[in-house]
Amino acid sequence: MEKNTNPVSSSWNANMQVPLPNKISKKVKWGIVIFITIFLIVVSSVGFMFILNYLKNIRPVPNDVPTQVPPVPSVTPTPAQIVNTTADWKSFVNMDFGVEFKYPSHWDTLTKENFIYIGNPSLIEKYKNIIAGRGDYDPSMTSYIEVISFSGEWPPATLSRLDAEDVSFWDETLEDFTYGNVSGLKLTRTAKDYGDAKSPYFPGYKEVKYYVKKDSKNYIVIVDDNLNEPFTMEQFLATFQLTNNSGTQDVSDWKNYTSDSYGFSFNYPNTSVLSSSSNEYESVVYMGDYQKSTGRTQTELFDGYKFSVAIQDINEKTLEEYAGEIYDQDKSSTYNQGCAFSDLSNVTYGGVSSLTFSATCEGQNSRTYIALSNDSLYVINGFAVGSDPILDGYKNEINGILSTFIFETP
Repeated sequence: MEKNTNPVSSSWNANMQVPLPNKISKKVKWGIVIFITIFLIVVSSVGFMFILNYLKNIRPVPNDVPTQVPPVPSVTPTPAQIVNTTADWKSFVNMDFGVEFKYPSHWDTLTKENFIYIGNPSLIEKYKNIIAGRGDYDPSMTSYIEVISFSGEWPPATLSRLDAEDVSFWDETLEDFTYGNVSGLKLTRTAKDYGDAKSPYFPGYKEVKYYVKKDSKNYIVIVDDNLNEPFTMEQFLATFQLTNNSGTQDVSDWKNYTSDSYGFSFNYPNTSVLSSSSNEYESVVYMGDYQKSTGRTQTELFDGYKFSVAIQDINEKTLEEYAGEIYDQDKSSTYNQGCAFSDLSNVTYGGVSSLTFSATCEGQNSRTYIALSNDSLYVINGFAVGSDPILDGYKNEINGILSTFIFETP
C-alpha cells in the first residue's frame, strides 16, 4: 500500500479525532440531582395519597361513628292518600236521634239522653264515671266527637252570639258546609292569646261545631273537640246521615194499625192505603199524582212510598244469620243494582234488638229492619221512590211510619 504523502489530508484527519471528556461539569451534575429529587418527591406524594385513600375506603366504620345518609325528602300525605281510612270503620245507628254514621274501629260510643260521645275507650270510660258521679271533667279529655240532639227553631238562636267576656277569649267564624249527605252551618271558635286575660283555654285551642237541620223544630250539633287523630272531621261527616226519626213528621192524626195475631202496631197517613196480601204480610202503599196520572196503578211503584211488614216462621238460625241472608239477597237483586248499601248495624227498634241497613240509589231510598220477636222473624221495610223534590216528602212519610212501629205482646 502506498503511503499517503498529502500533508493536507493527513492534517484534517488528525484534527477530527475529538477525545471524550473525563468528567461532568458541576452545573450539569446539580441539575440532575435536583431533577431526581423533585421526581422522587412527586412520586412519593402521589403514591402516599393513593394508599391513604385506598385504606380509607376499606376501613370498617366504628359503631359509635354515625354514617352520613343522604336526606330523604318529607312527603305530606294528600287527602287522596287517607280517603280510604274509613273502610274498616264500625257503623252506628240511633233511632231516637235519627242519625247514622261510621266511626273508627278502635273507638267506642256512649249514649246518654241527648248526647252521643265517640272516642277512644279510655276517654269513654272517663265519661261513664262522670255521668255516674265518680269523676270530674278533665281539660285533657280532648280528641273526641260529640253528637247532640236539640229541639228548637232553625237556625238556632245561639249561633254566633258571644258575650263581652267571650269576645275577649275567642275569634269566631260562621260558614256553610256540605260533606257527603249532610250540610248545615259550621261555627269555628279559636282561643286568643289575649295578654293578661285569664282564658280557660290555651291560645290556639279550636272548637268546631257543625249544626245540621233535621226539621223546623229539631237539629243536630256535631262537636269536634280539638280532634287529633289520623283521620279528618270531613271524613267522619262524609259517613253521617239523618235517618228516620219521630221529629220529622206530625203523626198525631194518623191512622193506627194493630196486629193482634203477631203483636205489633204502627201508624200511617190518612192519604195512604193499607192492604194485606196474607196474614203474614201487611203493607201500606201511597202512589203519587204522577203515577196515578199514567194509569199504571197495578204495576210496580215508581212514584210514591211503601211500608211493609213480612212475618216468617223461624228455625234454628240466629238473628245475625237471618239478617245476613236478607242483606245479601237485597244487594244481589237486579232491582238494587247501582245502590249504595250501608253496613248491617245493631239497633233497638220497636223495643227489641234488631239489625238494620239502608240502600240508596238515584231517585229511591229504603230502610230495612230485621228482628226476632214472638217466635217469628220480622222484616220491616220502608221504601220511597220518585224525583226531587217530591222524593224528600215521600221519605219523610216513610220515616214517620217507621218511627211509630212497636212490638207488642200478642
